[in-house]
Amino acid sequence: MKSEREVLAENREAYLATKDELLKKHEGEFAAFYQGKMAGVHSDKTTLIKKMRRKLGLVKVLICHITRDEPQIRLPTKRRLC
Repeated sequence: MKSEREVLAENREAYLATKDELLKKHEGEFAAFYQGKMAGVHSDKTTLIKKMRRKLGLVKVLICHITRDEPQIRLPTKRRLC
């Protein structure tokens, strides 16, 4: 089983490999990547997340804002509850 970082890297690589094509057709929108492949695109991030949950279930996907800037990736941190 792949680690969370390996999955993230695989999806980020898939985004970067398709970025030029995505910019031509979907600049300013959001793309979801799952298992190294694009799983969906939508103009609204929240709608895309909901669509991915319906399509894939509760799995981790990478959501990228399709812009000419470098993608920013934020990993959730594990917080200890006291």
